[in-house]
This record gives sequence, structure tokens and C-alpha cells, in this order.
Amino acid sequence: MKTDNSDSSWLATVNVNDKERLTALMHVNDCDVRFQLDTGADVNTINKKFVRKDQVKATNQKLVMWNKSNLRPLGETTLTVGNPKTGKKSDVKFIVVHNDYKCLLGLKTIQDMNLFTVNTANFIANLSTDKAQFGEITLSVNPNIPHEHSHLETYL
Repeated sequence: MKTDNSDSSWLATVNVNDKERLTALMHVNDCDVRFQLDTGADVNTINKKFVRKDQVKATNQKLVMWNKSNLRPLGETTLTVGNPKTGKKSDVKFIVVHNDYKCLLGLKTIQDMNLFTVNTANFIANLSTDKAQFGEITLSVNPNIPHEHSHLETYL
């Protein structure tokens, strides 16, 4: 979820038991890096220890954490990420963060790298907001998917 400030992005990760996290081991800058796969994140993050100083450029990006706290990143960079399982490489834009934060791959990157597939054709209803008028919501129901009568239909 993007905020109304175009320089802010959302990070939805929540710390849970390591066994319950979905992670992927990727190869970046001659290092094996374990990324948490965060479908609620708008951006990708990487710890500064995996990035050379000359690869980082300044950023105006601000991060809004899952608990609504703000995080000022150290910079941004684009790095080649290799998937050791498939051998495929992707250029990925990262926000560089301090080493005490998790390395994350956000939803768009997860989908682009074919790590997750979101089957939107199977959604019964989609909610979307109009960025120009933050707060307005549009509800659409997929007529091609059979569904039982629900409370939702009384509002349509």
C-alpha cells in the first residue's frame, strides 16, 4: 500500500517465528543473501553490508513500517540478483537499510522473479482506491466466479 506521499513506501513485514517465514536465498555482489518474501512491501530492502559504498546513491525515499513508524534509509541502488535454483538473474532496485533490519523482496519483485503467482482471476471481489482522492473505494465483483449469497451483495 503506497501512502499519499510519493516519496514514501510501505513495509508490512512483521517479526514472527523464523520457521513461519517465507524466504529465498539469492546471490548478490558475490554474497549469498537470505531475503524475506514480503507480499505486503512496496519496495525491496538490502542491508548495507551487502552493498559496496560506490553502489549507493542518495534517496528521498522514506519507509513506513508495519507499525506506522518511519525509517530513513541509507540510500538506494540497483543490483543484479541471481537465483541459484534457476540460474536466472534480475536487476533489482533496492532501498539500502542498516544491518539490523531484514533484507526483503517486495510483491512486484517476487512476481517478476516468478517466486510467487497471484491468481487475480480467482478473486471474487477487488477493492481499489483512487490515489487522486485518497479514501474513495471502488468494489468490483467478478461475475464469472460462482459465489454464495453474502452480506456483501446487500451493498451492491
